[in-house]
Amino acid sequence: MPGALLFNLTADGASSFTERLRISNNGVLTSQSSYDNTVSGSALEVTSAGVIGRTSSSIRGKTGLEEMDAEVALKAVKSVRAKLFRRAQPAGDLEANWSQYGFIAEDIAAIDPRFARYALYREEIDAVEVEPGRTESRRRVVKRDEPLVQDIDRDAILAAAWTVVGHLVGRVEALEAKP
Repeated sequence: MPGALLFNLTADGASSFTERLRISNNGVLTSQSSYDNTVSGSALEVTSAGVIGRTSSSIRGKTGLEEMDAEVALKAVKSVRAKLFRRAQPAGDLEANWSQYGFIAEDIAAIDPRFARYALYREEIDAVEVEPGRTESRRRVVKRDEPLVQDIDRDAILAAAWTVVGHLVGRVEALEAKP
């Protein structure tokens, strides 16, 4: 019989359930609370702490706004080099021999740490004795001593490239305006 797996929770002080997560019979995962304050087309993001949410470029979720320094952006764009690579895949994976171009997160972080994303947490598994002679594995999330470079921040890289383009357009316009 077709169905869905629902995760319904009760908020503090509430008397009724609210659906927070659904896995439908066709495998589609939806989380209404992730969609409420965003526009359609936003990317789904899973943080290193395992928090699932949607990204948004709206000013509503931002504080401390500053313009990106054009020289910082120019240095980053001039320094970063795309690489041709193959992904480390398990043996027998059809994609193991496919090549692609991209960036290496550690290279990006070395240029400017603000252009990378970091894993701040790690998972640990402990064996816990639940009764004499019987143990179970328990997982817990622990904050890392040092953040681990995980990925590039594509939004920051795009912002740097966009800033450089704007800076260069301004330079060209200034040169063209000279008699």
